[in-house]
Amino acid sequence: MTKQILFIPAFLFLVTMIFPVTVIAQVGSISGTITDRISDEALPGATVFISELNRGTSTNIDGQFSLMNIPVGDYVLRVTYVGYETLRQEVSISQGVNEVNFELRQDFLGLDEIVVTGVGSETVTRQLGTNVVSISSRDLTLVPTYTFQSALTGKIAGATVTPSGQPGSPAAIILRGINTMGTSRPLIMVDGVQIDASNYAVGTNNDQLSMLSNIDFNDIERVEVVKGAAASTLYGAQGANGVIQIFTRSGQAGPTRVSFNTSWSFDQLNESRRVELMERHSYPVNDDGYILNMDFDANTGAWVIPSPDPSPASGTNTLNNREFIGYIDPDGNQVPLSLYDNISPFYDGGATQNHNLSISGGTDRYNYLIGSSYMDQEGIEQGVGFERTSFRLNTDTYLGESLQLGLRTNYINSNRTGVTESGNNIQSGLGFLLTLPPFIDATWTDPDGFYPPIMEQGSVSTHALFFKQINKLETETNRLIGNASANFTPLDYLEIDYKFGFDWYSLNFDRLQRNAQRFTNNALLRPAGYFERNAYINRNLNSILDVFLRRDIGSDFRIGLPIQSTTLFKFDWREQKYNRMTSRADEMPPGLGLETIRSGSIPEVDEFRETFITYGYLINQKFDIDEYGGFSLGFRADKSSAFGEGAEFSYFPRADVYLRVSEFLPQFQDFLREFKLRAAYGEAGTQPGAYQRFVT
Repeated sequence: MTKQILFIPAFLFLVTMIFPVTVIAQVGSISGTITDRISDEALPGATVFISELNRGTSTNIDGQFSLMNIPVGDYVLRVTYVGYETLRQEVSISQGVNEVNFELRQDFLGLDEIVVTGVGSETVTRQLGTNVVSISSRDLTLVPTYTFQSALTGKIAGATVTPSGQPGSPAAIILRGINTMGTSRPLIMVDGVQIDASNYAVGTNNDQLSMLSNIDFNDIERVEVVKGAAASTLYGAQGANGVIQIFTRSGQAGPTRVSFNTSWSFDQLNESRRVELMERHSYPVNDDGYILNMDFDANTGAWVIPSPDPSPASGTNTLNNREFIGYIDPDGNQVPLSLYDNISPFYDGGATQNHNLSISGGTDRYNYLIGSSYMDQEGIEQGVGFERTSFRLNTDTYLGESLQLGLRTNYINSNRTGVTESGNNIQSGLGFLLTLPPFIDATWTDPDGFYPPIMEQGSVSTHALFFKQINKLETETNRLIGNASANFTPLDYLEIDYKFGFDWYSLNFDRLQRNAQRFTNNALLRPAGYFERNAYINRNLNSILDVFLRRDIGSDFRIGLPIQSTTLFKFDWREQKYNRMTSRADEMPPGLGLETIRSGSIPEVDEFRETFITYGYLINQKFDIDEYGGFSLGFRADKSSAFGEGAEFSYFPRADVYLRVSEFLPQFQDFLREFKLRAAYGEAGTQPGAYQRFVT
């Protein structure tokens, strides 16, 4: 009897020890290969995602993927790849290894592209009631270019993108027309958070440096663009001019992968933009065709040029019908003339080198990407250049089945040098050269190697190369962009996403005009020179919370209707702190050695500080009726520090609806692949800057 009593507890203990082990062991793995349906080529970087577990991975360079420790059961796998139709397939996971291969079909219409911008959460384009343009990294690099802004040219229907030819200079990007109050610049976001896209004056007149020149498009996976107010409402007043969101590359599961690419190029002035030399003139001449009343000062490099003869026919207009032979100097000597191409020395062309290195890898629980790039671009205009060094670290960590942590960081150091085309009629390089008579050699220098300030007696236009010679412009930027994110899915139908983003940079711009009083024929506005130093520090912070509630009404509530519901609550807070310190001194000492503020006279110091805070919330409800259609409606509320503490929220409603007519006509889908009707309505308003309290 005693043995039986002892045996029963021992048996129960053994059962309790084995039972949990048995439960834990009920897992399997899935692996396979993803290929192109037609060519059978492997698709590296394709994504395999299990929605029920909120887990996913990417294929390696051979198109292979693997997901481990998956609980036994039935799941729906979603397979995506840029430029291909999304594939959804039910699979049953059993113990051990489960092998499943997928073949994807190219999506020429972009119906299965997944977008986020303007809709809040991942949505396929066929289920959109608004227009969202998605541009892949492959499309961005179809035409060789070195800036993110230039890469957008011709990629966005209805938008105006006008790049500048100067290294580091801004492009004019207009998505929704010109804004009469404030800037027309769209909101620029990187990985879900706003970055500063300002332009800084770093030279004469309209010469500017764009903060977007810090973006290395080798890091870009895709770009999404929203123009309409209905979609822009999600981003508040900052999105009133449209939204451009950049998504950077991430690591992929698999062994460590090292990628390196390099390119070299040479840019020169387009031959169609070159100006033909004027080979005939209308100056007064003697019987032998030599120009009268002309002289050249070999000490100053300046010419005395006579007025043209009027045309006998009109008595006023000149007639260029005389050949350049030479001129008669004051001593009566015949001096021959040569003709010069003065445009080429100014636009001498430039070489550009671009190098990029990335190291990536990971598992189904963790992935990383470490990248570095270097670009050195010489402008086609003499002495102008832009140099950029960038380092990037992107990581994703999956903790359990419901928590994902992400980190995106990017450090950039850039330098802009050189005096560029100013655009006015006094200190304009191109304007000076275009009006210079062709017999004057613009490359002439005095014994000390200086170009003359002017080359025509009585002229007020400064020699383009002389202006470059006595001016020194340098701009250095150090910038850190990044965000930390957490995505938590406590329930199948509830998702909480939080991002904290930052964009900090310091920009130092020095401008020196050396003392040029030694030149007697000086056309400079400030011949004694001056030195100006500007130090900018800017900090942008973003705090963004998104809460999604997704329900399949038909299956969750057993009512038999194929209706999917997505509810979004969004709150974001943004703060910008801007500080500018300017120091300046006039009347620099003669010579080229002293380049400090103290070396000048009458030093001045000025400081400006600004803090701007805005925050708001969004509520949006979306319904999709299977694959047939859907609608959404919501509103955004914004508040800004520019209006003071007593200001009320401003409200911006939005709504959209779409109907996929082609889904009702399956018999015509062989030639009518997609026919969709859509309509959208939205209100948007731009916010004023700090200290500008006026209603927009």
